[in-house]
Amino acid sequence: MATILDYLKENKHKSFSELRFNELDIACLNELGYIPFELLNIEGLNDSFTTTLKAIISQDKQLVFSNHFLVTKERQILLEQFRDSIRFEDLTLSHYVSETNPEYDKQFAAMVFSIPRLSHQQIVFRGTDDTIIGWKEDFQLTYQTEIASHRSAIGFVKTILASETNSHFVLSGHSKGGNLALYTMTRLSKSEQNQISSLYLYDSPGISETAIHSEAYLRIRHKIYRYIPQESIVGVMLYHDVTPKIVASLSSGIMQHAMTNWLVTTNAYFSKASQLSSLSLNLEYTFSEWIKVLSKQELKLIVDTFLMF
Repeated sequence: MATILDYLKENKHKSFSELRFNELDIACLNELGYIPFELLNIEGLNDSFTTTLKAIISQDKQLVFSNHFLVTKERQILLEQFRDSIRFEDLTLSHYVSETNPEYDKQFAAMVFSIPRLSHQQIVFRGTDDTIIGWKEDFQLTYQTEIASHRSAIGFVKTILASETNSHFVLSGHSKGGNLALYTMTRLSKSEQNQISSLYLYDSPGISETAIHSEAYLRIRHKIYRYIPQESIVGVMLYHDVTPKIVASLSSGIMQHAMTNWLVTTNAYFSKASQLSSLSLNLEYTFSEWIKVLSKQELKLIVDTFLMF
């Protein structure tokens, strides 16, 4: 059974003419967004800094990270596969931002990965890590219309689009990162939305009922590609109206949330599962009922109580 890690390893010497740029490439780039590049002590790394990934993670550089919440064993392997890849040899990183503010329960990171040969530019929003702040922001989405990271995400995208008016971008995110991407799209002008060619959401919470019926959302709905694992928990929170591709996974329960556990096919697609598990369907129903019948204060109390344990 193969995952995106196997896909990267097996195809690292294949050009894009030999193997088309595909949904697994986009997913791999999104997963790369979890790497806290600031921990590599890169001189000048900020939102105006641009460099090739090869320059950051050259063969003679030891890749040691202290944040094991973000840099799991699988993500360490992913980074090394990118380092050794001819397929991604001209991959660049730019507009890197990473912020954590416990006072405002805020955890935000975003960046742009580009492949000049393909004119591919992908804005990636990082999802949550396994810290309390990260989980709290995930669950805050159930009772807050807008969280601190939403405002940062909107500003991030608007700044990039304004500086590159003739460019088009793919927008992507896993977990909370996907919610940031989706919410941001509903807050862009029509001309800004036209600069986003597609939106990839990986097991991410939806948006509010009001937002999903907005004119801004309806303009971009056809651009959305949504993926959730068979036993999705986070991805069935809040409102979605785009039918997802249900992906088979190596693991079960909450561990299916990790994209590095999702299965892939030999012809470069995610492996489809037939339907959501009973657990996921029950959670989807429970979340929707909570949102309907509980007040925002009651939802907040549930979240705060849960996070005490």
